[in-house]
Amino acid sequence: MSFSTEVKEELAKRIGTSRHCQLAELAAIVTMAGYVGPDESGNTALFLQT
Repeated sequence: MSFSTEVKEELAKRIGTSRHCQLAELAAIVTMAGYVGPDESGNTALFLQT
């Protein structure tokens, strides 16, 4: 297993208890792997690429 895989797994197990930590993590995920935009129906949706 690569170092980056080990780090990702370790970070995935940690859940921040403070709201500001959770919002910061969500913002980082959306910035790195997603976007907010219209779906097929024209509604606003969050899209994530995994």
